[in-house]
Amino acid sequence: MVLPAIFIFILAAGIRVGYVVFCYLQLGPDGLMGPDSHAFLLNAQFLAEGGSVFQVAGPGQANFVLDTMPVAFFLMSWTLTPGVPPDPLGYVLIQCWFDAATCILIGYLAEQIGRGMFVPAALLAALNPTQIVVAGMVYTDTPFLFFVTAGFVFTLTWLKEPSYRAAIGTGLMWGLALMTRPFVLYWLYVLPIILFAAATIVHGAGVMKRLLHIATMIVLVAAVAAPVALRNLDQFGTMRLSAQAGAHFLFWVTPLVREFKDGTPRSVSKERGYRLYETWNDTPPPKDPFASSDRMMEIAKRELLDLGPLAVAAAWMQGAAMNLLSPAAAIAPPVSSLPRNGFFDTPGKNFFDKSWNFLFRNDGAAYALILLLCAAPVPVWLLLGCTGGYFALFRRSGAAVPVLLFMLWIGYTLALNGPVFSPKYRLPLESVWVVLVVVGYVGLRRRRPFGRNLQKPEPRKDGAAEPT
Repeated sequence: MVLPAIFIFILAAGIRVGYVVFCYLQLGPDGLMGPDSHAFLLNAQFLAEGGSVFQVAGPGQANFVLDTMPVAFFLMSWTLTPGVPPDPLGYVLIQCWFDAATCILIGYLAEQIGRGMFVPAALLAALNPTQIVVAGMVYTDTPFLFFVTAGFVFTLTWLKEPSYRAAIGTGLMWGLALMTRPFVLYWLYVLPIILFAAATIVHGAGVMKRLLHIATMIVLVAAVAAPVALRNLDQFGTMRLSAQAGAHFLFWVTPLVREFKDGTPRSVSKERGYRLYETWNDTPPPKDPFASSDRMMEIAKRELLDLGPLAVAAAWMQGAAMNLLSPAAAIAPPVSSLPRNGFFDTPGKNFFDKSWNFLFRNDGAAYALILLLCAAPVPVWLLLGCTGGYFALFRRSGAAVPVLLFMLWIGYTLALNGPVFSPKYRLPLESVWVVLVVVGYVGLRRRRPFGRNLQKPEPRKDGAAEPT
């Protein structure tokens, strides 16, 4: 497996580096940028110039942004080419190698599900358009995917044979994922419960030992997150990691739910949100960022209750569908820089009318045509992934427990994104979805059980272990 891994790693890195060089030659540094990239560069530049993650930005200050986690920004700050603005090419090229390593981890993840799946899974990840496009942009998502995938690798290793080594790897990788993006925070609240239940199902005995392992994981995640949590406790009186939730719900989630229900453009609802925030309870907005987030969240909850649970649920389902269906080309700078109307700015009576206008009445015909062509294979991709989940769960493959864990992560990712969609927001689930696609393809070809049983084999009477 070593030689195929080396070949696929070089292939994956070469594809990504080639794509980045193409974007850079065509558009310069703008070919590596997305909507949030400029703010990320300012954050990294602050660190590169000697700033600290403990110097949190306040009104009129150019310090480290409170809601960003430090791991990817350390890497970004070490690789910036000085200038005004700094050139991010070095960081993006390093991301390419990060993502190539992620492809190998995806292959190893698939190999733990069934023999012979390393090469197809790693190769499919190497060719995955979403990974390629996002790895070529100044975001934190690619390092985040690496740590999430490594977290799953150690998690499955621990489920197969619980040990302190696997527990330490699990805790460190999930902790580093948390310190790259706080997206994973709520998952980490429930993961210990899931792991204890899964290990009990798989192994039965050894409850106390497993509890100690899980406690080790929790302590390590907390230790990795401690610097940011203690910083916030010292400066704001709370150990919460991020004050982003309120703004996300008030200015993104609520407007998109309202737009789904009655067609009100997001820009109109966003302005309404600002007015409500400024005048809520006839008191001025608080200066503390966490108190400000709490105020925004209170307003958003009231607005969502007024819109009703059916509208909220329907908007969430719409967002989940769009996150799964959106082609990666939609955010690739050579494509997104073409003349066009943005989806959220496209008029329409409802979501379907808006989607039709975006694709077929867009001012940028070339942009719409590229999206349609790139979206054509997506239904096959989704069908194979769903088929893989079915085979693993209902065909006595021996892979039901890890695949159920994957499906919970997919559900978590789609639920947390809610009605906000972009191919970038799909990236956290790509590693496990690639595995499910390979499981589905192999299952269709073999038409028989294929997975590995997570339980350790019982010794035979002659003392040799049964093959697994």
